[in-house]
Amino acid sequence: LVSILAIALISILSLLSLALYKNNIIRNQNNILLREKNKELILAKNKAEKASKARSEFLSTVSHELRTPLNAINGITHLLLEDNPKKTQLKYLESLKFSGNYLTTFINEILEINKIDSTKVEIENISFNLKELLFNIQSSLKELATANKNY
Repeated sequence: LVSILAIALISILSLLSLALYKNNIIRNQNNILLREKNKELILAKNKAEKASKARSEFLSTVSHELRTPLNAINGITHLLLEDNPKKTQLKYLESLKFSGNYLTTFINEILEINKIDSTKVEIENISFNLKELLFNIQSSLKELATANKNY
């Protein structure tokens, strides 16, 4: 009876050892796979950071390149408005002034979004006349709507 129990115990220990051995092999394979996936994640993270930096630099460059001629357009529009334009010209100049200011604001907002992404944002509280803004938008788009017969 003792020899049967000893053989059974040895068999159980052998099976347990075999199960632990297989478990270690599987764990080692999983660790290797995990290390490979971590390397891939680090590479993807670095690639995303480089892309984000390139996007930020691109936005800054494009914004500057757009802002320079836009400031000239806004300045010339301002000078033309001060030069007593004809009534027919006044409507177009006011629309041009609004559009120029709108584009300047749009470019500034792009730069603000860029700052938000880089966590350098400062919140401002700016008052504005909503009725006037909506009127200017309507005036700016009226010619295009009329040309496309979108009344």
